[in-house]
Amino acid sequence: MFRRQGPSRIEESQMSQSRMYVHHGFYRTRSGKRRRYRCVRCGKTFSSTKGTPYYRLQHRRATFDAVVALRVEGVSISAVARIEGLAWNTVARWLEKAADVCRGFNQRRSAGFGVEELQADEIRSFARGKTWPTWIFVALEVWSRLWPATVVGRRSYRNTLALLRDVANRMDWERLPLIVTDGFDFYVKSVTESVACLVQRLCTARCSRREETIDTFRSNGES
Repeated sequence: MFRRQGPSRIEESQMSQSRMYVHHGFYRTRSGKRRRYRCVRCGKTFSSTKGTPYYRLQHRRATFDAVVALRVEGVSISAVARIEGLAWNTVARWLEKAADVCRGFNQRRSAGFGVEELQADEIRSFARGKTWPTWIFVALEVWSRLWPATVVGRRSYRNTLALLRDVANRMDWERLPLIVTDGFDFYVKSVTESVACLVQRLCTARCSRREETIDTFRSNGES
């Protein structure tokens, strides 16, 4: 399920040529032997699963994938633990690792996207009972159905601004999108502040490019 981030055979040959990483023997797991590597600069060793949720996993990867797949389908953590024969804390820890990797992947890949119509809304949920409500702020690009940003916390101006700034910092600002929200008071102020800052940045970038173009024409004309 999760893409293996370790070095491939071609990458291993490149590592050997650059001498940044070298082979450092093997280590044994329940599934057999696995390659270990050592950094030439710092001397630390690591495995091919470094940077993945499989790092230091004491069970089979298929079991980890099954746990994540069951949880995605809506099965409770207690039911997943009974099905796979694992402890509740183990399942919860694995899900946190998978969520961290997915969050990092989304942050890296969801950038430079175009937005025609952005819809922002908040959903109320209960984690510790109805006396402790938790709000989930979401932003959705209506035309492509892309879900670029999520903020979990209190229903406050700070979280509203964090949601819109997250979208604004990663979207393509060739033109201003249509932004649709509900009647929550903090949306107007948050949209104005986040958009105004980036519009000023966009105008500054365009002015600098225009000045560079004028300087290029002048230099060509003088030559």
